[in-house]
Formats: sequence, C-alpha cells, structure tokens
Amino acid sequence: MSLYLAAHTLLRILANPFWLPVALGKMANLLKDTGVAGFKQYLFGEYLPRNYLLKTRYSLREPTPSVYEKVAPLLPDGFFRDKQAYSPRGFTCKPRILVIRSGAMGDVLLATPIIRKLHQDREGYCEIDVVTRYPEVFANSPYVRAVLTRKLLKKQRRAYDLIINLDMVLERNKAVHVTDSYALYAHGVTDYDKQPELFPGEGDSAQVRALTSGFVQGYIVAHNRRDPTQAYRNVDETLWKQLLEDLSVYGLPILQVGLPGLDIALQGAGLMDFRNRLSLQQLQLLIADARLFVGTDAGPLHVAATTSTPIVSFFTLAHHDARKPLRASMDERFIPITPELDCYGCNQDNPLPWGGFSCRRGDNACSGAFSMDKARAACVHLGKLLDSL
Repeated sequence: MSLYLAAHTLLRILANPFWLPVALGKMANLLKDTGVAGFKQYLFGEYLPRNYLLKTRYSLREPTPSVYEKVAPLLPDGFFRDKQAYSPRGFTCKPRILVIRSGAMGDVLLATPIIRKLHQDREGYCEIDVVTRYPEVFANSPYVRAVLTRKLLKKQRRAYDLIINLDMVLERNKAVHVTDSYALYAHGVTDYDKQPELFPGEGDSAQVRALTSGFVQGYIVAHNRRDPTQAYRNVDETLWKQLLEDLSVYGLPILQVGLPGLDIALQGAGLMDFRNRLSLQQLQLLIADARLFVGTDAGPLHVAATTSTPIVSFFTLAHHDARKPLRASMDERFIPITPELDCYGCNQDNPLPWGGFSCRRGDNACSGAFSMDKARAACVHLGKLLDSL
C-alpha cells in the first residue's frame, strides 16, 4: 500500500507540479473541519470514484439526420438501401451491446446466462461484446462477437447502443444469488433459465476421453481451494483428506482438479492429480461424465453447475443460497455442506463494497466446522457410490 501511494503521488506531481501543495492544503482543511471521518468520506466517497471509475468512450453510432440530408444529393440512388440487411422483424441495424464483468472466473461464468438472454430476447439480431479478464469463459460462445480487455476497450472506437456494467453488482447485493443480482440489473426480471454454460470446441471431447478411457466404473472429480489470501473460504486440509480417504474405499478414481499452488492435490490410493491439465471447456466435459463432483465455493463449482452431474459442495462465509448451482428441476442433485456455526453466511451483511473480507471471529472457524459424516453420506447418496462396491 505504501509503494502504491508513493507511486500515485509521484505520478500526480509529474503530471502537475502544483498538485501536491493543493492536495496537502485540502487534506489539512478537511481534517480541521470534519476530522478523520470527514476525510475518509471524501477519499472513498468522492475522490476515488471521480478519478478511478472505468472510463469508456461514448460516440454516436450514426451521423445526425441533418448530415444525411445535406450529403444525400451527392450520393447515387439506392446507396443506403443496398447496405441494408433486414432482420425477420424488419430491423435494419443490429443493436451493439457491451457487457462488463472483470472477474473472478466463477463470477464471470455466472454471468453467461445474462449474455444468453440478451441474445435470445433479440432473436439473435444483435452484436454482444464482453469485457473481462477471463476470455476463456466465452470461447466458442455463439452469443458473443468479441471478448475485450479494459485496455482494448479504451483504445477502440466502436460505439455501443447498450452498456451493462456488472462489476460491483454482486458486491452490492450479497444477500441474493449472484446470477439473480446480475439478472435484475440487466433485464429487470429473474424468472428465466439461469444455468451457466460453456461451449467445448472441436477436439475437447477426444482429449477428455483419452484421459478417462481407463475408468470403466466411472470416477469422482474433487476440488479444494488453498488460497492463503482467502483462508476463510478454504476447507481445512485435514478434513478434506479425511473425506477423500473415506471416498477412496469405493474404488473409484478421484481426479483432483484446479491449479498448482492455488488448489490442493493430495497423495494416496486412488487419488490422481489432474491440476493444470485441462482447459475450462475440457474441465466441463470431465465433470459432465463424472459420477460426482465434490468441491468448495470456487470456480470449478460453477463449471460443475453447467452440467447435470451430482454436486456436493462446502460453503463458508457465502451462504449456499447465494452461490448454489441454478439448474432447472435438479435441486435433488445438489447438497450443500455448511459449517455448524451461527455465523454461517456472514458475507450477506458484509459492509465492504467489494469481495474483500476478514473473519469477524478472527479464527476462520467456518473452514473447519463441518461434519465429515454428513459430507460422506451426501457423497455416497448422490454419487450412488455403494453401486461401485
């Protein structure tokens, strides 16, 4: 933080040598008149939003009618008519739509139903661009024209008729499901198919079949995050190891997915390390053919939600009602495992306007307050693991 503030101050001074004395004078006056509370209100309520909002160039999609009127005599007959391509309803210009959701990967994936509905409501007669740090989510999507970074968005001159910025939407609506918060903001309704989706490309199926061809009786896919910056979301490794050892007695291979350094891959009989071996679309195909997915509240859970595979998932600070798979008539294929604590789901009243959080108890107790007996019973029931004995 100190380095960031120093760099910020240096850049401001280089851009305007008079910035520092003016800023110091204003800060002194604020502290004198309103105290520390008033200074914080100005910093976070006025200065940061005014100077660091996402800047997007707006431009008119067409010249004004008066311009056409003036140049019309210079154009050949039928100049505009020849350019028109009518939609089934008679429209001659496709709406250009921009949807923004930067991250994280799971939150971007949960925005895919929003893209689908935008496209379907216009019977496909639109062009949708997406701004995100996770372009792989939209690989092969039939609904998306282009995926952009924020940097590319700033450079391009393409105009948009509708801009839907989903950044900070779920962060400001933590008591409802992520996709519902997106849906109400983008469409004004939430009553429609909100299952997320991915689109495997050519060759993905063959690669996954090659990896799993030897698993005649099937397999289990498992994922547990080990993120030191979000210890309150991780399931205690000792409990996780106990669960996987309990499941391994049924004789099915347990394929552990994720990324090295960020996700857990345990050693043991029947435990296989599949981290960093699959694209997002290949991971979907792997989970789709699994007997069971067991995981935690992280990106692979939402990949599993794009399939019909039974899901058992652990939740901690985020209540499962805000993160569960939204799959039509498939509630019986999902069992949440929740900590046995009164403070479960405390993120619903988290006052921070972003994803940051720290345990109010100070011990991250929710990561270890699970009943492994309940978790094992849920896995056996949904995965029909007794059939494999």
